[in-house]
Amino acid sequence: MNLNDNSKRLKLILDVFSIPVSKAAEEIGKIAGRTYSRTYVSRVINEGDFGSREFFSAAERALPNLIAQKTVNLFDLPALSHNQLNLLGEQKRQIEKKIA
Repeated sequence: MNLNDNSKRLKLILDVFSIPVSKAAEEIGKIAGRTYSRTYVSRVINEGDFGSREFFSAAERALPNLIAQKTVNLFDLPALSHNQLNLLGEQKRQIEKKIA
């Protein structure tokens, strides 16, 4: 695997979870114990800079923190109506009676 693949993967993750490059730079820097600028991370994900093993190692360890701070839902979840919520509650009660 070459580092360009890592750049593409990091860019995809940031895009899918709508994570700002500035937030990625901050979180990756915290893990690495150093400062990465938004500009540097942008160059890496746009393949203008290859990034280092240290950078990608820190980026991988920062993924849980980054994903936890996502700015959009990954899945489109339709809102439930009041009647649907009541029906789900009734179904839950019926299942609990059968189990008990």
